[in-house]
Amino acid sequence: MGWLLGLAHLSNILFGAALTQSGIDAGELHACASTTFRRQADAALLVLGQNSDLYLDIQHLNPHRHEVYAATREALEKIKSMVEKQDREGFRQLLVAARGLLQWKE
Repeated sequence: MGWLLGLAHLSNILFGAALTQSGIDAGELHACASTTFRRQADAALLVLGQNSDLYLDIQHLNPHRHEVYAATREALEKIKSMVEKQDREGFRQLLVAARGLLQWKE
């Protein structure tokens, strides 16, 4: 549970941090926002709107945080490589595998 919660919180915090570093003005951001962006922004706001001390403690005290951060870095590098190489089959397989994991049913 700590691994999953750590990743869920981290992905929302990372989303907000990346947007902040982008330099994109908030008005421009919302003017061109897609449905996908709005859904992700809504999810991120649930985390970003909470007590920052609490979320820092959740990240810090999570015994799985190093694994979560490593998996996040590795996944980003893998995606980056696939995109740069235009590896369509690898990218397709990545999405299929992720979708299968998330759609799992007993």
